[in-house]
Amino acid sequence: MKTVEVLGTPLRVTTYDALSDFCHEEVRKASVFAVDFTNSHIVTMRRMSVEFRSMMSCFDHFIPDGMPLIWCMNRGRAQLSDQVYGPTFMRKCLERTQPDYRHFFLGGSKECLAKLEMRLRKVHPGLSVVGMRDGYFSAEEEEGIVSAINEISPDFVWVGLGTPKQQRWISRWKSKIQRGALLAVGYAFDVNAGTKPDPPLWMQRRGLGWAFRLASEPKRLAGRYLRYNSLFLFYLLWDGLRGQAIRRTVAAGVASWFGLSFLVPMPLDSDFRWESVIKSTFYMSEENTAEAPTNPRTNLAAEFREFWDFLPRKHVFAVLAISWLLLFQFLGNSTFGYIDTPSLFTWMFAAYNAQMSEDSHGNLIPFVVLGLIWWKRRELMSLRLEPWHWALPMFVVAVVLHSVGFVAQQPRISILALFFGFYAIMGLCWGRSWLKHTFFPYFLVIFCVPIGSLAQGITFPLRMLVTQLSVGFASIVLGLEIVREGTLIFDADKSFQYDVAPACSGIRSLITLFALTTIYGFITYQTMWRRLVMMAVSVPLAVLGNVLRVITVIVVGDVYGMKAGLNIEQKLGLVTFLVAIVGVMVLGYFLDEKRSGMEKQNESWGMENSGDRPVSDVVGGAVFVLLEDESAARWTWDQSCSRGWEWWTGYRVSGVSFGLWRESSSCQWGSDQHLAGRYHHRYSSV
Repeated sequence: MKTVEVLGTPLRVTTYDALSDFCHEEVRKASVFAVDFTNSHIVTMRRMSVEFRSMMSCFDHFIPDGMPLIWCMNRGRAQLSDQVYGPTFMRKCLERTQPDYRHFFLGGSKECLAKLEMRLRKVHPGLSVVGMRDGYFSAEEEEGIVSAINEISPDFVWVGLGTPKQQRWISRWKSKIQRGALLAVGYAFDVNAGTKPDPPLWMQRRGLGWAFRLASEPKRLAGRYLRYNSLFLFYLLWDGLRGQAIRRTVAAGVASWFGLSFLVPMPLDSDFRWESVIKSTFYMSEENTAEAPTNPRTNLAAEFREFWDFLPRKHVFAVLAISWLLLFQFLGNSTFGYIDTPSLFTWMFAAYNAQMSEDSHGNLIPFVVLGLIWWKRRELMSLRLEPWHWALPMFVVAVVLHSVGFVAQQPRISILALFFGFYAIMGLCWGRSWLKHTFFPYFLVIFCVPIGSLAQGITFPLRMLVTQLSVGFASIVLGLEIVREGTLIFDADKSFQYDVAPACSGIRSLITLFALTTIYGFITYQTMWRRLVMMAVSVPLAVLGNVLRVITVIVVGDVYGMKAGLNIEQKLGLVTFLVAIVGVMVLGYFLDEKRSGMEKQNESWGMENSGDRPVSDVVGGAVFVLLEDESAARWTWDQSCSRGWEWWTGYRVSGVSFGLWRESSSCQWGSDQHLAGRYHHRYSSV
């Protein structure tokens, strides 16, 4: 079986049926092998703990038991559509087994095993269950259990002791067991016995199984998920910075932590220009093959040098950019009566970090923009960068804009001029195509403009709206005797009083949510209307979150008194974001579902319905080109200039890559224009 390595764990590219057939064949041999159903928790533990990784070296096969891992593997061309979930595999394997295969179950409680045996006897009357032993045994009893297993000689030993106990037991006793398959299936016993609930199928496919289990067992699992999901995300981001993880793989890690898998539809190699990066990121290996690249991991410094060397006219850009920044350092701020400094950057820092400021996010936005530009570096390196002289009028506009802001003592206008001028300088040096491809994320710098006192015109209407909605719901729906005077809320006896203060208006959560939904919208979706919908949803979500927060305070205050209400209010800061997460999940679900019509269009072209990016975004004439041979050989389509076609985008479906080219009146092809693959003679107009 092939493998794709994710954070150092070689995960098998397999399915339920393929793994079941493999196990049934292997157990006929006079040997023992161990199979672990690996989720992101186990992958993270293997990455962070040398001891745990060494202990698991005895396992022969790591099976991807979790959709976040599947998404990562698909970045390495695994082309998997579903996880191999331990409890489901156990059911499917037992369905396919013949009466002459013998099964032993180790783990769970006595009650769980009794219910499991009863269900198995009912569903599979001919199943040969040769032994069962609960998981509550001492270290002194383990050797006796192993002796009993060897005496019975089962084909399948199902181990459901939980992580890491089951891995430790298999590591300790595998060498003593004579034959058979040792399958670490986690809590599959409880699920199939009916003692614990199983996540719905739609939650499993969306990578939300962990959220269901957390809701079922919050005390036991909250600490584990908080720690290991966060570390899983951290390692993905860290490897991404080092060039070992790419684009939607990192987005998938972020989404899986928050449960936002609806935001990250995971097409297979949807952008063909990332092929070389994919090969150097999650590389596929197979026994007796040399498919893996010779140097799969690149150094961050080397990648930066590669990107820096690619940029033309660097010295011109550096001179213009430094001069532009110096202008705003020494002649950027004229409001000396408020902040005594000529530097616009000092004024911005003071505005971001003032007491009770709603603009502290401005400190992070430049780093977010730079990080996203670095994230798009491979896309940018595929561009033909030439000077664009029409950027000069843009620069003049920026100079005039700053002059107006300086004379009128309006630093916010100067901030807009600062970033617009910097954008124009990039256009002067690197051209229109650079500006087009960096518009996102560069436009996020708008969040660097501090709102300050201007927020008062927004916060008061928000306060009134939140107050009215909260009181209306409490009075009409909950039947509470609540009175409102402006933004003051109190009961009929006035024993409880609460003021929806400016800090409770939701302006900070609104700005933060708008920034987050904007980033997610542009990263996840290709069509503009989906991006706009994702951006617009931040307003109702921010209001809804604050309404729920105020309603909770009202209810608690009415029942337990004003002091309890004020105490609970201080602990509900994250409610807004929890509501936003749920809202974005629901919205992402519907936005994703509406792609079904586009998938039908893909099928009409002979493309499998594998979730690839729809091609309906292409406007105008296009050519549909079939590309074969995923080698890194460079080639030039010598017919391209005669017709004038330029590369548009690419797709990968079931091992075959598809390219889209669009007609262009100014296509200049030369030796630098190349893609990985060979041109195939069969193409047709779309």
